[in-house]
Amino acid sequence: MTAHVKVGGVWRTLNPKIKVGGAWKGLNGGFVKVGGAWRRFYPAPGVLDVQHMTTGTQGVPPNDSYGFYSPNGMGALADGNSNIYGQPVVGIYWSPGPQQLTFAVGGVWTNAGFTTMNINGVNYNRASALFLTSGGNTFWSWNGIASNPVANNPTVTFT
Repeated sequence: MTAHVKVGGVWRTLNPKIKVGGAWKGLNGGFVKVGGAWRRFYPAPGVLDVQHMTTGTQGVPPNDSYGFYSPNGMGALADGNSNIYGQPVVGIYWSPGPQQLTFAVGGVWTNAGFTTMNINGVNYNRASALFLTSGGNTFWSWNGIASNPVANNPTVTFT
């Protein structure tokens, strides 16, 4: 979840977190004082998780990849923990050779939990992804993605 606050006359985006059981988690709502009264706020309707990516790269064409993949240290996520599954995000990356976009999360899960993954205004529907569990992780992959959707440090939103 993101919040916007005015600091020194400039609007800034914040990603508030709270420490739960030794791990930093994104907030699912909170309270803000408006006109002297405390009011409850919530994230945008239907938003399950938001990940802010610093895009990394690895490999050489045609075997290169872009985005975030934790096992080899490619890129970074500001949060890195899935609010949907309660486990670390393993990767959100694009490979141009097979023209494939992949989302991976730790743990073995069923093909459920989110409806869409949105990157830069483009929705990738879970129902149209290839689904796989392997090595204790769960993967969703979309084929035929010709251009890099994770370029330029995107925000990835799950609904």
